[in-house]
Amino acid sequence: MIIIHCLILSLTAQVGNAQGNQTHPAAWDKTIAQLEAPSGAAFLPDGRAILTERHRHAVSIVNANDNISRPWIEPGILHQPHGIDANEVGVIVVADSGNHLVRFFNPKGELVHTVDGHELSGRRFRTPMDVAISNSGLAVADTGNNRVVVFNRNGTFRWSTDEIADLELNSPEGVDIDESGNVFIADTGNHRVVIIDENGKTKRTWGDWGRFPGLFAEPSGIEHRQGVVYVADRLNHRVQIFDTDGELISWWGMHAVVPRQGEGHIHYPSDVAINASGDRSLVSEPFERRAQTFQPGTPSRPPRSNTRAPRGLQSHFGSQLESGPRGLVTWEPEVRSLPVFITDREIPIHVATFGTPGAGPGRIGKVADISWNPVDDVLTILDTQNHTIQNWKVALPPSEKPSFNLDAAVLLRSSSLPRIEDGSLLHPIAADYDDEGTLHVIDGHCDEIYSIRNGELIPWNIDFDPVAIDAGKATIAVADGRTGQAHLFTNQGQLKASIGPAPDLSSPNPGGIVILRDGSLVISDSGSDRLDHFAEDGRHLETMSSSGGDHGQIWIPGEIAEDANGRIIVLDQGNHRMQGFEPNTGWVLTFGLGRSMTPDRLKRSQQP
Repeated sequence: MIIIHCLILSLTAQVGNAQGNQTHPAAWDKTIAQLEAPSGAAFLPDGRAILTERHRHAVSIVNANDNISRPWIEPGILHQPHGIDANEVGVIVVADSGNHLVRFFNPKGELVHTVDGHELSGRRFRTPMDVAISNSGLAVADTGNNRVVVFNRNGTFRWSTDEIADLELNSPEGVDIDESGNVFIADTGNHRVVIIDENGKTKRTWGDWGRFPGLFAEPSGIEHRQGVVYVADRLNHRVQIFDTDGELISWWGMHAVVPRQGEGHIHYPSDVAINASGDRSLVSEPFERRAQTFQPGTPSRPPRSNTRAPRGLQSHFGSQLESGPRGLVTWEPEVRSLPVFITDREIPIHVATFGTPGAGPGRIGKVADISWNPVDDVLTILDTQNHTIQNWKVALPPSEKPSFNLDAAVLLRSSSLPRIEDGSLLHPIAADYDDEGTLHVIDGHCDEIYSIRNGELIPWNIDFDPVAIDAGKATIAVADGRTGQAHLFTNQGQLKASIGPAPDLSSPNPGGIVILRDGSLVISDSGSDRLDHFAEDGRHLETMSSSGGDHGQIWIPGEIAEDANGRIIVLDQGNHRMQGFEPNTGWVLTFGLGRSMTPDRLKRSQQP
């Protein structure tokens, strides 16, 4: 596995010598730091930059001297905003993803109009991730509905991609529209770019999954400027430049070898914006809580690289984590595989990796979550790219004789995700089994929880924003993305109590939740990089971590679980690792696919 990852880093740095026109804004200029998950990026007519900050639920303006103006929009209007754009007179449109709306603001930041999509297009928006506005009209990446919707300048509906035969977009996250009405789409789930003309006819498509320049791994943002198409290629950590025929012109962005590395190194870019004159670009990086600007010059990438990843840093885990009686499974989105560990030892040991990227039975597209069924000891994978629920049997070696087994995981069954009330497919973002073997799933596009019991899909009919779930003994805990509270339910979905958030947590963004064996509760917060421990009666007991990259510090934590030894394991996504904590003790373990570290080992390593 180490060899594979080093090879990927080497290939990404060395291949694709398309030079093209070096006047493109691809040479690193500045870094705008201390942002809160900046997702959407655009330029105002006067040259100032605007960014959505997803964890602040806000929009910020970056002035010419790089000072950030906030708050610019009245607090409380937006929730998890993503894409943003502005026209030549300063009208600003925002994809208010968490509220499933598109909102229009005047240059003063005052709300002037809101669209939910239903009246104009016949279907309500679901998690719209991007918007684009020009003299020709408005385009919305309606990600949750797997479509792009286009409106005329007067706001009337023009066309939608779900009317185009054989197009079948898959979770498109980026969109742009030019003055002639041509629409440019980052078709994220299909790893391609699509261009559609003003009449809703497909003009061109290009791209596929891959590492080499010209291929994509979840393209997330797109911008058209002066006959050139710029694409934020998220999992390849770069921006690619094409002409409108799909021919590669150039690319830029050096993969960050260590966390927080900047100055042209790009880490999971979300969006790219080009100013009106085409001589300045802006790349948003929510993973690093920053944006970077680039100017004309040689692209920020080395012709060849001898840099190797440091020992112990060989994996780019996602945010997903699941613990069973003896095992632990996580997800690597960049290689579409699932590493398996045994955790009933002092140091977890990597004993298997399974999964092959692609479509079809047993293939992995994009894992939304993983859950271990305690009744039959079967691992369930919910795949939102292939729209499947997969059941796997994973054979773990004895604790006293650990060994790596390439054939440890066997696919038992693969079926389509069920459909919800309106006929659309369930879109899970988190799931967990209770002790009776009922799977409880959060649908991120309709903010609902469903129980899958005896093949029946049963809605809970809640009135909050569920983002994380854990099923304990007769209790199901759900984290609320708006308030940061943990709502406790019975297995039948009846509310028992609500606790939290932590008293000093001003802007909660829950990443994971777990009910411990003693009945207490831990919530990870991806915005504030902390683990908060609550007693069963709701008292806040302690904050178990701080922000950073040292042992015991975390960065953008994802899901959490209790392992076989009673340790609280957190997916420390921003530091590409997992860490273990214990109540009243704190940090006890750091591990991944490379070496591990404990407090005792750390002391010995620091001795002269």
